[in-house]
Amino acid sequence: MKRLSDTGRSNDWNVKFGGFVLSALAGIGEQILKATESGGERRSEMRKISVVAWMGLVALVTAGTAAAHHSAAMFDRDKQVSLTGTIVQFEWTNPHSWIQIDVPNDSGGTDRWSVECNSPNNLVRQGWKSTSLKPGDKVTIVIHPLRNGDKGGSFLSVTLPTGEVLTDPAYRAAPKY
Repeated sequence: MKRLSDTGRSNDWNVKFGGFVLSALAGIGEQILKATESGGERRSEMRKISVVAWMGLVALVTAGTAAAHHSAAMFDRDKQVSLTGTIVQFEWTNPHSWIQIDVPNDSGGTDRWSVECNSPNNLVRQGWKSTSLKPGDKVTIVIHPLRNGDKGGSFLSVTLPTGEVLTDPAYRAAPKY
């Protein structure tokens, strides 16, 4: 199994955060020992320690969730795929809007694609409305596809039946290092 240090890269945030968690746990352990040695205030001390431990656990779980939510690693930002098909549904929801589109396939049927968009708040700033896409609209959508090959991707632009093009500058090309 390859460790982080074997890759030649380091993740300073994880190392610092992990060190913080370990030192906090060591501090809690010391407090438990002190609380069990002193007789009268033991219950009060244990309650305080319990509250601090729970708050730390909640902070740890929340931080991991927030970091994971904003990853775009599942999309292949080096590729762009153009989908021409029929809108099935446009979900104007937070934190991300979604487009469901049926795209004709080589077998004569259709494939349902799910396209992740920005939040309605950001889309409005780009000229979108909750009614910009309606079921039955024939459109062409450009996406960054999913890396795993599933039928989905990250929205880049859509050409409406009127010829109007709606984009989302937040999902521009990946930076080249």
